[in-house]
Amino acid sequence: MLCKPDVLLDEYRTSELVQRNAVFVQQIRDAIPFVKPRNYRGISRKPLAPWSAIDEDLFNRGEDTIVDLNKEQAARRRFLEINGENREEWDHYVEGWDYNKSLILSLDTAKELCVLLDKPQDYEIVQVSREHYDTDFRPLGFDIGYWGGDNFSLICDSVVMPQWHAPDPSDLTDLSRTLSCLNQHVLFPTVRDAELFREYYLSRPWAETEDFPGEFCVIQVALPIT
Repeated sequence: MLCKPDVLLDEYRTSELVQRNAVFVQQIRDAIPFVKPRNYRGISRKPLAPWSAIDEDLFNRGEDTIVDLNKEQAARRRFLEINGENREEWDHYVEGWDYNKSLILSLDTAKELCVLLDKPQDYEIVQVSREHYDTDFRPLGFDIGYWGGDNFSLICDSVVMPQWHAPDPSDLTDLSRTLSCLNQHVLFPTVRDAELFREYYLSRPWAETEDFPGEFCVIQVALPIT
């Protein structure tokens, strides 16, 4: 379950990072005008995550965190009840970026959690898959990024909401050409298109690097057929 792009872009646009780098962000927008950030439907959209023991401790201590712990408590606590908090899997995830704690394992569970959200209208239920791509849902396209971790997306961090590894201005023309096949959801239409962009991205000195080969996964994003 992911935040809708409008919600995230409003936060991004008013962030201190963008305020300090507004000219550069606009330069990216001007160089790649066919990318409409509000249409982005990829993985880097703050997925709902289950409540955790760490959250509980920080909340009880009144700590300030990046995530507002007062929000989505009902849904996140119910998510924890359903999934549990598997520390063994979490430790594996930290070492290998393989365990995605935000995955909801059934559509019925996602619908149950959606009812508990503070603002259900700010979220959408999507299906994500890697390696074996599902055809039971309505595909939106293919993103590239971490399967676990912070749901980092190469597309999002390059041109939708640049934050960690923004492109070098000298590469914007090539970047625009490489991304020209993006569809209306700012995602790649085929696995091959996504793989070609991954190869290009990894060749750039400004890009994030993989800790191990294949860490950047091609991930299909789809909507449930209801």
